[in-house]
Amino acid sequence: MKRPIFGTMMMLFVWSATAFAAGNGAQLRAQIDAARVAIDVTAAKVEGSKEALADLTQARNGVAAAEECLKAGKSMFGFGDVGPDSVKEVKQAMELVEIYTISALSRVEFTRATGELEAIEKQYAAVSAKLKLFDDRKAELAHLRQEAIASQATAKENELLKGEKTALTAQVEQLTSELKKAEKLKAEQSELARKLEELKGENSRLNGQLDKARGATTPQNQTQPVKN
Repeated sequence: MKRPIFGTMMMLFVWSATAFAAGNGAQLRAQIDAARVAIDVTAAKVEGSKEALADLTQARNGVAAAEECLKAGKSMFGFGDVGPDSVKEVKQAMELVEIYTISALSRVEFTRATGELEAIEKQYAAVSAKLKLFDDRKAELAHLRQEAIASQATAKENELLKGEKTALTAQVEQLTSELKKAEKLKAEQSELARKLEELKGENSRLNGQLDKARGATTPQNQTQPVKN
């Protein structure tokens, strides 16, 4: 029975699809918290996969980066509002979190599918051996028939082996389907890696722009308290 891995993916899509409200710190905080929950749920499914655990580490780093951006944005604007640059940085970080989390889930699903394929291949080899035995016995049966020696027991065994051959055909079809799924997962993983590199470049560019903007900003005059 397959584990509900893609149920977690759907949860990721739900929180990632929520629109980023400009300047709404509470909504950004809710999305960061949702991302952390999704990472924890995913962590329970990786089953010791080093690659998946590494992806989740990157996802947690993305959550931490989003929190820092949110904190910096609030401190600059006050009253719980967040500046547009900070909102964009938080969104960028959350997109990285989503990619890394989905990547971890994809690795787990790929590992599961690969394990199932290996099991099917072993079954295929075992049934192939039985088929060879079937062919050998079929030749023996033809020889016996030429000598007009046949028995009901041999006929029943022949029918049983035909049933195993039918089962083999179904298993081969299942193997073909699983192989196609594995190739699709590989293609999705490559696409995720490409998007990740693009997002990293964009994130680096935005950080550079934010650093320039912060360098150009001068402290505003603070209003002196009125003496009674």
